Amino acid sequence: MNPALRLLAACCLLPSAILLHSEPAPESRQTELLFFFDAEDYTHPRPANALKDLLQLHREFDIKVHVALVGHLARQIKQWGMKELIDELRHHLVGTQSAYHTRHPNVLERADEADYDLALRQVAEEELPALQEIASLTGKPCLFAVPPGASMSYAAMSLYAENGIRFYCDTVVNDERGGDWHLLNLRHLPYCYAFGLEDLIPTADSEPAELPEARWRDILERLAAQPRALLFLHPCTAVTTEFWDRINFYPDNLTPFGQWRIPRQRAPAQTAVYYARIRERELLRRLRADRRFLFPTLEDKLAAQKPRVPIRLQDAPRIARHLQHGLYPVQTPSWSLADLFWGAVHHLRGKEGDFSPGRYSAFRTEPVWSREPLTLSADEIKAAARGLEVGNFLPPSIRLGSKAIGPGDFLRAAWTLLATERERVELEPSDPLAAVRLFPDLEHFHPRGKWLFWARFQDAWCSNRLRWAVWTARQE
Repeated sequence: MNPALRLLAACCLLPSAILLHSEPAPESRQTELLFFFDAEDYTHPRPANALKDLLQLHREFDIKVHVALVGHLARQIKQWGMKELIDELRHHLVGTQSAYHTRHPNVLERADEADYDLALRQVAEEELPALQEIASLTGKPCLFAVPPGASMSYAAMSLYAENGIRFYCDTVVNDERGGDWHLLNLRHLPYCYAFGLEDLIPTADSEPAELPEARWRDILERLAAQPRALLFLHPCTAVTTEFWDRINFYPDNLTPFGQWRIPRQRAPAQTAVYYARIRERELLRRLRADRRFLFPTLEDKLAAQKPRVPIRLQDAPRIARHLQHGLYPVQTPSWSLADLFWGAVHHLRGKEGDFSPGRYSAFRTEPVWSREPLTLSADEIKAAARGLEVGNFLPPSIRLGSKAIGPGDFLRAAWTLLATERERVELEPSDPLAAVRLFPDLEHFHPRGKWLFWARFQDAWCSNRLRWAVWTARQE
């Protein structure tokens, strides 16, 4: 996880058919503040003690922290007998940050397989026990997941969603406009940094706890300028001056498991100044006293989540017009391309009633598409719908007699037919993955050779499979 500050990006230019047209925020708008800790260092107990101290500081001000806990650290906390920390964690919200964080092969490296089922099994063999460890420690299942570093794993997302996790945080599913999106059956929360709590850590023993009043004003003004801001921290940095995983797992697993290199320790005086800046002088006190700020949690967001809207046959003209602008999800109501695909199959088969959107996986292999104009008969389109095997996975190609068309070709033809009842449907080529451009970080996600990945990681499948999952993207 990169702890550097990131301001919310300026609005990007999107196709006009899918732009969100929102009114300027009123002056009275309040900023949502969410607090996230990445609790990951399992090499020694001192960072876990720092986690306990920092959670207690936040609870004094009635602030619930989202703690992204590494599965093996949950195991270590129990083995170290840290009852106070265990009790404290139960006052906050706990999610997973994978089983072992950076240890190779990690949650992304394990998923880089041509065989989708093998990739999922290799991720599950570590992640499922980790989820159980965390739930055993805290007494409740994980609500959210955070990837370690740049390890945004399509296989982990699918597995987490199947096992009750509802949110995926620090994600590349970021439209840079503050949009709130679902992908692979998880609601995604990008980290738009307005303030990193690690900036309050002193760099010298002699540094005073007091900060200039202008510095505090600047922090609060930058936070208040955002509709939503995340305050982020690696608790281990309160007590160590280097990251535990770099010295143990980069560029490979450098020590036998359990025989760790211990990070350089921060001077206790620096830690004390840091805690004072958060509590007495005066971050949390100032935030709580400022009426511009709200302190929601992911539990609050889940409780306010909108119900899904069925797809009716009478929606066909509108959907057909929408797809003329390209293969993008419908924003109002919230329908993904996968919803539209299976909804079209439902109605083409003459099923009674409306189609209720469900939970879908994406493509196992890259979807094909016709690079030339197509003319399809109504009978061909209906026969293709009857021949599809309805399931979670989307088909990368669809047979029409002796030829194959892409899922995007079928989707546009199907809704045109449902809207017009024509005998023949004519189509121009259309990129089935155009919607990836809604999310610049996803479009340019190429993790090989970055962060702390080992050299064996080739990214032959991982980033592409995540892009193919854009057919499951829909806005909250």
